[in-house]
Amino acid sequence: MKANVTLGFSVAVLALATATPGVRISAAPNPQVKPGVDRLYVIDCGDGSGPDESRWTPGVNVGTPVGFPGHCYLIHHTEGWVLWDTGIDDAVAQLPNHEEVFHEWGPGTGPVWRKPITLAAQLEEIHVKPSDIKLMAVSHSHPDHAGNIEMFPNTLMLVQRVEYEWAGSRQDTVAFNKQHPVKLVDGDYDIFGDGSLVLLSTPGHTPGHQSLLVRLPKTGAVILSGDVVHFQTSFEHRYVPDNNWNKQASLRSMDKISAVMRRNMRSSGLTTISTKATRKRSCRRITSDGQLATCRKGLIGSDTSWSKLTYLLMAAKGLSRLSSFSEESYAKQDS
Repeated sequence: MKANVTLGFSVAVLALATATPGVRISAAPNPQVKPGVDRLYVIDCGDGSGPDESRWTPGVNVGTPVGFPGHCYLIHHTEGWVLWDTGIDDAVAQLPNHEEVFHEWGPGTGPVWRKPITLAAQLEEIHVKPSDIKLMAVSHSHPDHAGNIEMFPNTLMLVQRVEYEWAGSRQDTVAFNKQHPVKLVDGDYDIFGDGSLVLLSTPGHTPGHQSLLVRLPKTGAVILSGDVVHFQTSFEHRYVPDNNWNKQASLRSMDKISAVMRRNMRSSGLTTISTKATRKRSCRRITSDGQLATCRKGLIGSDTSWSKLTYLLMAAKGLSRLSSFSEESYAKQDS
């Protein structure tokens, strides 16, 4: 089976608003430091579904079934490979129908997650071994994000200290292996010191939820925002799921992401927020020579120069309402 790997991006903004309290990241990257990131891949890391969308959007679309692909992100930096989130446990691929019921609202309540293709197989197809991953980070400890951590037993994991201590305290979380190499982070953190990969503390969904700001030299800034929100409409209307750890913290983290967007729009006019999920799957694969391809048009697996698109992708569990999103709008070769 070919790997469903896509290049993740969309247009939005580039640095943190200086008015955002507690933010310790500069408003723009240091022009004297050349950013080290040159490639960003989005990997198929599971396919979920739930019986009632209003579990994520209280009072809205009650009783409407919802589907949401999940993604992991592989980033190439001059210092080595970095993996963001690890998705549903690859062991689910060996179960009947490649699926398992999870316990987000209590035992057996769902969502149902399917794993028709493994993270390991997709990494192999782009010739990346688990031992090649220098660093990994997870947005938070839910199993659709932290299910394959021990596939990389020797890779240093970056996680917020409060999340590390909280993980495993609820039935819907993954307890971290205390023997796994770890760097505990408190707040925002510039991973390589060059502004190209910056962890953003965005608590609310869980106590130590974090997002990742990625600066690509051509595309601009990409925010991998985990589960800060679950739909674009949740971001626009500030819907907070009832089972989020803290509603007010969730709202503050949405405001922080908004501040990132506003500041970047003023400073550069081109930024990016990337999504965990779009309900309509694209046909993507990595070819034998490492190129990223679609079923219709070629798309190289490296940073690419894009025209300004006017849509916004939030890290979400199904952006079906994002009517302006079009596969064809970016499935093209870089010139």
